[in-house]
Amino acid sequence: MFRFRVVGVEFGCRRWLLTGLLLVFALASRAAEPASPKWNVLFIAADDLRCDLGCYGNPWVKTPNLDRLAARGRLFARAYCQQALCNPSRASLMTGLRPDHTGVYNLTTHFRRAHPDIVTLPQLFKENGYEAVGIGKMYHNLNTRPAGDPLSWSRPQVMYWGNHRVDQPQAPGYTNVPFAELPPAQCYDVPDEAYLDGRIAAAAVQTLRELKDKPFFLGVGFWKPHLPYNAPKKYWDLYQPADLPPPTPGDWPLGAPDVAKHNSPEVRGYFGVPKQGPLSAAQFTHLRHGYLAAISFLDAQVGKVVDELDRLGLADKTIVVLWGDNGYELGEHTLFGKLSNFELDAHVPLIMAVPAQARPGVTSRSLVELVDLYPTLADLCGLTPPQPSDGVSLRPVLDDPTKTVTDGALTQHPRPVTEGRFETMGYSQRTDRFRYTEWRDWETGNVVARELYDQVNDPGETVNRADDPVFAAEVKRGEQWLAAHVSPRVVDTNQNAPAASFPPTPKGDAPTRTVPGVVIDHQPATSGLYIGSPSLVLLPDGSYVASHDFFGPKGRDRERPQVVVFRSTDRGASWQRTARLDGLFWASLFAHRGALYLLGTDREYGRIVIRRSRDGGVTWTEPRGAATGLLTATGQYHTAPTPVVVHAGRLWRAFEDASNGTEWGKRFSAGMLSVPVDADLLNATNWTFSNFLPRDPAWLGGQFNAWLEGNAVVAPAGHIVDVLRVDTPHPPERAALVNLSADGRTASFAADTGFVNFPGGAKKFTIRADPRGDGYWAVASILHDLPDEVLRRAVPGSIRNTLALLHSADLHQWEVRRVLLHHPDRSRHGFQYADWQFDGDDLVAVCRTAFDDGEGGAHNFHDANFLTFHRFKDFRSPRDTTAAAAAPGLKTATLEKP
Repeated sequence: MFRFRVVGVEFGCRRWLLTGLLLVFALASRAAEPASPKWNVLFIAADDLRCDLGCYGNPWVKTPNLDRLAARGRLFARAYCQQALCNPSRASLMTGLRPDHTGVYNLTTHFRRAHPDIVTLPQLFKENGYEAVGIGKMYHNLNTRPAGDPLSWSRPQVMYWGNHRVDQPQAPGYTNVPFAELPPAQCYDVPDEAYLDGRIAAAAVQTLRELKDKPFFLGVGFWKPHLPYNAPKKYWDLYQPADLPPPTPGDWPLGAPDVAKHNSPEVRGYFGVPKQGPLSAAQFTHLRHGYLAAISFLDAQVGKVVDELDRLGLADKTIVVLWGDNGYELGEHTLFGKLSNFELDAHVPLIMAVPAQARPGVTSRSLVELVDLYPTLADLCGLTPPQPSDGVSLRPVLDDPTKTVTDGALTQHPRPVTEGRFETMGYSQRTDRFRYTEWRDWETGNVVARELYDQVNDPGETVNRADDPVFAAEVKRGEQWLAAHVSPRVVDTNQNAPAASFPPTPKGDAPTRTVPGVVIDHQPATSGLYIGSPSLVLLPDGSYVASHDFFGPKGRDRERPQVVVFRSTDRGASWQRTARLDGLFWASLFAHRGALYLLGTDREYGRIVIRRSRDGGVTWTEPRGAATGLLTATGQYHTAPTPVVVHAGRLWRAFEDASNGTEWGKRFSAGMLSVPVDADLLNATNWTFSNFLPRDPAWLGGQFNAWLEGNAVVAPAGHIVDVLRVDTPHPPERAALVNLSADGRTASFAADTGFVNFPGGAKKFTIRADPRGDGYWAVASILHDLPDEVLRRAVPGSIRNTLALLHSADLHQWEVRRVLLHHPDRSRHGFQYADWQFDGDDLVAVCRTAFDDGEGGAHNFHDANFLTFHRFKDFRSPRDTTAAAAAPGLKTATLEKP
């Protein structure tokens, strides 16, 4: 059977080569009729599950439930991922596209950055009448925006978001270890439900009971056996360290190029593991023991879910799929973890059990890829994907395990392996006998190194045969195959890409190819530090002070974050850094009674702290206790630089309590802090906290993910309100108005009247009341100039390429008055988190800006590389009183009042 390839696809213009694709599905459907279009799908994911230890009857690995599942279905003994890293692998599987088509090669890029309107695998089922439910880790679990993929599911996903290090025992008598002190393996005598995977299995069992009478696509994403290896003790007890074999081969392959190496960065990030050099024999044994315990823990949870499926009588109408996102090395080749193109990294477990399975329990040795799952499940269930796939249906192999669908499986991985700019891409073909890899210069495409391993005679890949004349013909075949199968990149999101053109915008700054505005600070993406939390204040002496913090893979936001402070004495024309402060995050600048203050948290989701400067931002107090600026002794709080407002003899500032779990969005409760204007602001006892209101996921018809980054504003009626950003999966964008009592102690919200349409409301915005009494002004990142189809499918929080000025007379009805900054590319350009002030008839602002910089540009639209200053003159000008005057053809997601 021939494998169809889609080449020349132009995703941005949606020119799809449909004829060949439709022919593929039509032929597949006729060949295997009758289909069962309402078969359910139980879609089980494992994280970092190595195939030879996961489901191949390995005598020293205890996986009875995976073995039982393989016996009732088809085990694919030679299945391969598209890249041995969580985010790109899962993005490829869920979209049916290879990394060069998704543009996802790292842990922070979201596939919707390049394809906001693509229909994912669970979304396809959702749009065809299925209840699509996601439990646990189905997409990447951290640092992507949006979090997970809300468009994929019929209801909000659960237990899917957070650092793997948060998965510590939730049981009496156990205290969580700080991330920096967490070892790579833990053995505690606790029940299964003390850890995430135990709770995920329990939730999946309950969800099966709820869905048993309707067609469903249930994704169950387990977090194990990914680091840290912290299965309950009973799973450790299944293995004796002395019985565990050593890694074989333990040496680097003879003749292998250095570009294929990496420093095993993931495990070295845990406490007690050396940052450089070899791990000790005892460490290897302990880690391998923990990894096997985590596999058996995972196996037990899979058994619980499949057993419930059987108990409910759903087995004969449900397709069960179990897959792993990438392989794993446990000391082989001197490596630990994934991140390479070796067989152990690329080879993944894959089991499919279909009702009335032909020849169940017979293993297939057909070469298959994870990217094949999308067209396979669509084929089996009689669904037509709206876009082409890089994979093919595995239905012939399900019907007959001796069939084949391809002559090679393609895996790739960039170098360096860290976030940011990379220089080389390794493309690897797996055939029946060989693994051939080319390392290509990313810019030129020239081959800089080759590898060839004989998988039959050298399954451990101990000798690179690429330069051996005996294998010259095989190298030539590999060259030709990769030349035919590695198509030109549809999406080039590498940081080395040339700068895009940036035509002038209708109003505000008129940027060209250079970054708009005045650059206050620049942080290249390659540094691993991104610009966050801009804040701006105008001092009585006429000087301006700005600040920002850092986040990113090399940021210390969870441990000891930093804020940098800048000052301008020439109305923003030039800036000098005055201070760098440790232990401060998400902080707002404000001036009060001759002093300058920064109010934020001491780390990401940390305690609330306030610091004071009496010399314009050069020297600052240290929050060492309740009398010196530590406003909360404990707690997990969230905020952003939002206004501090003076009203009725008090200062008011919004915050969110983030102690309700670990999942972004769900954990945020909205509240307000206030303090008398004549009090010592550094004394915690002077501050009043309101109650904090938790979110209700049923709000907005279930399309409510989170509220956060609230603005303290004096309402027309004369009381304080907290106007919050509302994260929703679809347009229109909203804001939420929470009312505060006069004493600041009581926050209340009425869902039937408290939501308002607010362009840009899914991103952070800043609202201020006009000092002349002309209503309220806001600066927000709006949805602008988008094709109708993109707008219809847009995830509002992930589009930030347009900054706009909004106006309202009453906080309820908002209109776009002016487009301030805009770039047509929404994937790697962004204007967001702007903080601003009135300066007479001008509006001055600082902005977190993602833009071209001659050093590869921003990492993505979200991970800004600039802090920029802007002056927008005569912002109240009558000529800009309508959005149409400001920007002809403006398209926003502003709909009627809900």
